[in-house]
Amino acid sequence: MKKICISNITMQEKLSTTSGTDHDAVVYPVIEYMSRTLSANDDLKILLLCKTDQDHRYLSNIEIFKTEFEHWCGDKCQTPEYKILDIPFAENVENHSNLIRRIAAECEPGSSIVCDITYGAKSLPIILFSVLAFATQHLKCTVEKVLYRQVYFRNGVPTNPELCDFSSLLHLTSLIYTLNCETPEKAQKMLDTLLSI
Repeated sequence: MKKICISNITMQEKLSTTSGTDHDAVVYPVIEYMSRTLSANDDLKILLLCKTDQDHRYLSNIEIFKTEFEHWCGDKCQTPEYKILDIPFAENVENHSNLIRRIAAECEPGSSIVCDITYGAKSLPIILFSVLAFATQHLKCTVEKVLYRQVYFRNGVPTNPELCDFSSLLHLTSLIYTLNCETPEKAQKMLDTLLSI
């Protein structure tokens, strides 16, 4: 199966790991998830989204991602195809549009997609939701997971890690956009009905 993993590369200088299976630790939680779901038949493309910070921290953090992937998943599937998408540091409409266009161009029709939104700018989840909505509606892709690692910081150390899946929010948003109601009152009732399911 064709699978696409989309993950943002952090610009942090001191990276925090959290415990995973086998008492190991990961910086990028999507890797722990993939270690449980990849199979030898999977054809994997990994899109790494990288804000180009002036200190070039993202370059060493790309290598951390690759090292973690090899450690956790190297024996689980074929060698992945890596695509590095450099993102200008500035947040503006032009950069957002270009990023949507570039990610969508990498989404091959019929692929299964998993995203990790743990790291990155505030705009990233919105950008990825736009791409995923396009890919599911027009490219016949499926969204396997939209992952986010939630932690509680105690004395500066991440504790109680929980891997959250936000894919249901993507599906709910897609349904909301298809609503066709004659009045605001009917729209509100329809929304309440959707949220009750």
